[in-house]
Amino acid sequence: MDYVINMPISAGLLSCHLIITTYNYGIEKHLMVTNDTHSDATIAIISSNAFDFAGADIRVSHPAGKDLAEFILNRFNANGARQLSDPVAGEEGWTFDVELDSNSYQLFVHWAPIGNPPVNRWVIQPDIRKTLLRTLFGRRTAEHEVQPIVLKLRHLLDSADIIDEVNWVTQKEFASIY
Repeated sequence: MDYVINMPISAGLLSCHLIITTYNYGIEKHLMVTNDTHSDATIAIISSNAFDFAGADIRVSHPAGKDLAEFILNRFNANGARQLSDPVAGEEGWTFDVELDSNSYQLFVHWAPIGNPPVNRWVIQPDIRKTLLRTLFGRRTAEHEVQPIVLKLRHLLDSADIIDEVNWVTQKEFASIY
């Protein structure tokens, strides 16, 4: 990749980003439309080279993203959340739990190839920390249920100098691009 141009465009309640990426063999264009007041956008897609991508594209015993998970957890700890667990490696990423305003949340941090051709991105997917019964028999978490942790996460990411860009998407939008 040679250049990435990200142009924010605003029109009322809608915010758009025209992202133009040039490669050796051509130009890729994206128009990402987000509604800043849209409360269903709960998944953060992050552009940052500050974290280690080693192991991102192959299966290893410890997936990429531990340093990002620890960074996010430390930011939560320093900004009023209570750590409930250390980051734990899963098959494709890192999971940790925090408590915010007496609610428990689980955050899944992982690498994802986004776009065509794929570009390295980091993804943070917050969820309600579920009991065993809710996991087995409960419904899927509604996106509005995670808004308190999403608002805190938005603040933490926006104020981090080492994060180049954050795009927020809904679960449905994420499923269509990943």
